[in-house]
Amino acid sequence: MIQVSPSGKFLAVGHASGSWQATLYDLEQKELLKTILHVRATSSVQFTPKEEILVSRSEEEIIFTSIKNSQQIAVIKIGHGSKIAIHPDGRYLLADGEGKSKLAIIDLNTQKVVKVLSTAALDRTAWMASAQRGEGETSFSPNEMIFKMDFSPDGQWLICAMDRGVRVFEWNEVLSSKSELPLPIVASSSEIIAVGDGASRMATTYDIAFDWQRNVILSCGLEGKIKSLDLATGESKVLLELPGRPAMIQLDLSRDLATFCTHSIRDMFERKEEWFVQIWNYLGLA
Repeated sequence: MIQVSPSGKFLAVGHASGSWQATLYDLEQKELLKTILHVRATSSVQFTPKEEILVSRSEEEIIFTSIKNSQQIAVIKIGHGSKIAIHPDGRYLLADGEGKSKLAIIDLNTQKVVKVLSTAALDRTAWMASAQRGEGETSFSPNEMIFKMDFSPDGQWLICAMDRGVRVFEWNEVLSSKSELPLPIVASSSEIIAVGDGASRMATTYDIAFDWQRNVILSCGLEGKIKSLDLATGESKVLLELPGRPAMIQLDLSRDLATFCTHSIRDMFERKEEWFVQIWNYLGLA
């Protein structure tokens, strides 16, 4: 996991494979500023908008580090999860938990958990009937699962990639909710596909990116397609289908909104999986 600060001055790297730490670099001075030790692999790193704090996360903890003096500010024990997102105003941090079915809202001023919201509950009876017809997923989760969170640049919308698809929430409604996420204002569905030997069916949207000029959300997932979701109309369409439809687990849109990069896995559920990165002309597709 790699993250560049908003100004481009700092770089944060989250390490795994036995190197359970995050590192903070000053790109202008070309020096390592801080090594942050974690109890597990570092799954997410993000800078606050004014580049005052680096937030790094492992499975069991979130660490807040001052960029000014490279000192640790606080540690929150958050439980099982891997994703974080910081609101553009710098006040709140979001973190998933409990098998991706919970969303914790943390006040960055106090480093305290304000509330924990559940994702939408799913109907077991409806799932079983769909699975028996050979239409739905072959495994059941009692709640929708969060795979990625992000905000629109103005902070008005919370955008989530979930196993069931893309969900867009009004941020003020999320803040005022007591125990569950509100209904999304716009949504699109993941495609259910056969995996492995074909006996299992799954659906997952892994990543999202926001095109603020066109007011469009790009998404990718298990179906091997790049999709767009228009926030104004709710229209969802396919922009790109990769040959062979490998699972796409990561999507990044360039700052000038001219290109995007995808990270894909061919034969994801086989022993000889193949990982590859591709860069695409977004202007030619949009």
